[in-house]
Amino acid sequence: MDLGATSLAKALEVNQSVTIINLEANQIQDPGALSLSKALEMNKTVSTINLGCNLIGNSGISSLAQALEVNNSITTLNLSFNKIGTPGASSLAKALEVNKSLIKINLDRARIGDVGVSLLAKALEVNTSVIKLNLTNNEIGDAGAFSLAKALKVNKTLTVIYLNDNAIEDLGESSLAEALKINKTLVMITLKHKAIGKGAFSFAKALEVNTSVAVSIYDEIKYQFRQLETRNE
Repeated sequence: MDLGATSLAKALEVNQSVTIINLEANQIQDPGALSLSKALEMNKTVSTINLGCNLIGNSGISSLAQALEVNNSITTLNLSFNKIGTPGASSLAKALEVNKSLIKINLDRARIGDVGVSLLAKALEVNTSVIKLNLTNNEIGDAGAFSLAKALKVNKTLTVIYLNDNAIEDLGESSLAEALKINKTLVMITLKHKAIGKGAFSFAKALEVNTSVAVSIYDEIKYQFRQLETRNE
């Protein structure tokens, strides 16, 4: 609830020992997020904050993003299952352009869409701290995949990206595969949402060039290849 989040935020303004805040599934809305944001602008010890499964909307996400622009202690952020959307993604993208402490970000089921992920991708072109990004189930299509592929060609820190349960089709998958031919830091990319079609062949070609991507994606592609071969027998 917002009242509880506000009370906690007041304490965090002066507390210098707490490092992990878990407020998952507490029905926190924008007022509560605003209070927490103000506290995070001053707090220098919290490294992990979990706000997943709440009711935070545009103004709440915007205030949290502003806090991230000045906070240099938070390394892990969970905003999954909140109503981030395009406006929220825009605010987070702006923060990622300057933030140097965030390492892991969970935006699972945050209604980001193609426009929102394109904004985040643009920020990833200059961000040098994020190593793990979860974009599962965000209504991302080929347009969003193209933007991410562009970012992956220049980003040198991201190692894991989850793109499960989106709407990326063959063209988007092919663009991501082409990016893997250039990117040498990514070790895992997941695209589990449907039986992979022509995109699987693009990934197979990319894996001939890139030997650093995790075996798990290769195994997934081999599995899909076996499905294709079985259907063609």
